[in-house]
Amino acid sequence: MSTLPETVATVVAPGSRLIASSPKAERGASGLGALVPYIAIARPDHWFKNVFMALGLVLAYFCHPELFQAGTIWTVIWAVATTCVIASSNYVLNEILDAPTDLSHPVKRNRPVPSGLISVPIAYAEWIALGAIGLTMAATLNWPFFWSALALLVMGCIYNIPPVRSKDLPYLDC
Repeated sequence: MSTLPETVATVVAPGSRLIASSPKAERGASGLGALVPYIAIARPDHWFKNVFMALGLVLAYFCHPELFQAGTIWTVIWAVATTCVIASSNYVLNEILDAPTDLSHPVKRNRPVPSGLISVPIAYAEWIALGAIGLTMAATLNWPFFWSALALLVMGCIYNIPPVRSKDLPYLDC
């Protein structure tokens, strides 16, 4: 199996390899420019999808209009932001664990992880930090929302982490 030039690889699952660290990541841009690849793997450009969650909340308020108050819009915005942070945590994990196969893809090999623009240990810390921040944000709303956010985080793990890795199973990759 091929690995990137100038990188140190470690085994993450039987038969697969992942970049542990990269000289490109160590000698890359300094300052705020060094953060760009870490922001990119969190895929903030995909956050717009989470706005559809707010439609469900709006429909719930139609059924129970007494719940709609002046501060409700801020609660909805906070819930959408929380969902975006949790989704970003899942995206970071996906970027890390897909890097070995992305190496052989003509476009995906240019993503920050397979191209060596980031440090994988820092990316794992980003995954954990985004998950913890998202769960903390969810807990400030209420416990049912916290449990839903935790379920979203766990689904991201089931989707990405072997041995289950549901994204590789027919009919389970939704």
